[in-house]
Amino acid sequence: SLAHTNGGTMRVYLVRHGQAAAAVSDSARALTPRGRDEATATASFMKQNRAQADAIWHSPKVRARETAEILRDAGALGGELIEHRGLLPEDDVSDVAIAINAESTDLCVVGHLPHLSYLASALLVGPNANPFAVFNTATVLCIERSGPSRWHLVWFVSPDQLDR
Repeated sequence: SLAHTNGGTMRVYLVRHGQAAAAVSDSARALTPRGRDEATATASFMKQNRAQADAIWHSPKVRARETAEILRDAGALGGELIEHRGLLPEDDVSDVAIAINAESTDLCVVGHLPHLSYLASALLVGPNANPFAVFNTATVLCIERSGPSRWHLVWFVSPDQLDR
């Protein structure tokens, strides 16, 4: 695995999709040029910080898949793209939190609001925690744990903070 395996340390990168255009169907909304730029800036930041992932989970929506592709290609994450259930905006986060907790290698998850905010809180604080993280488009939240210990926040960066 390319992922950094540092004595059983695991990282998860939670990323909101980049800015998306209006469309007749919400599922079909594609990234705008700005959304592609945002995702590319986030991918570059992740690459500079040696982010790796064995898998990149994304929702079935076009904007999430396109963001995942940019993270893989521009960020050199190296992971396989997997359309994962339970990542839609209104989905319950508990199943995905359980699935993430069962993983042992670095993982990137590309999704939507409000789901991602609830997911971050579920992992960092516990089930049913109120969301605290505001994910602007293409924002990435990196969390880490060693072995069976709790997750902790490593960094939280939005494209607005990056030079681009």
